[in-house]
Amino acid sequence: MDLDWLAAYVDAWVLHGRAGGEDVEAMDRLLAFMSPEIRYEDVPTSAVFVGHEGVRAMAAQAHALAADLTFHPRHLAIGDGCFAFETETRGTQSGAVGPVKETNRPFVIRGISVGQVLDGLVTEHRDYWDLSSLLAQLGG
Repeated sequence: MDLDWLAAYVDAWVLHGRAGGEDVEAMDRLLAFMSPEIRYEDVPTSAVFVGHEGVRAMAAQAHALAADLTFHPRHLAIGDGCFAFETETRGTQSGAVGPVKETNRPFVIRGISVGQVLDGLVTEHRDYWDLSSLLAQLGG
């Protein structure tokens, strides 16, 4: 596992919003990096997704939030069996976020993802992002 591996993973991960729609190729590309037992956590919402089916559910939720969701990686770091990367996320809300109904408002949020890798497969992935900023931009 090296920086090239992480760059390839991030390239697949940034497409998870599309993968949550009907982009089967994007989903296959993402799942190729993940252990079948992956534990994927969205920390701000306390949502935990387990296994490949969990990743499919996470991606579907991302797509439901904003069908035009895009992620722009800023910084990547890799260590002994772990990784981190920062992103800027943009989209137009097309689905509910908790109690906030669809607003069709654009948003920009920053976040960081960290995780663990074993034998070249992601076993843990945690996303941390600014929920209060998102809610403020959506009027919630």
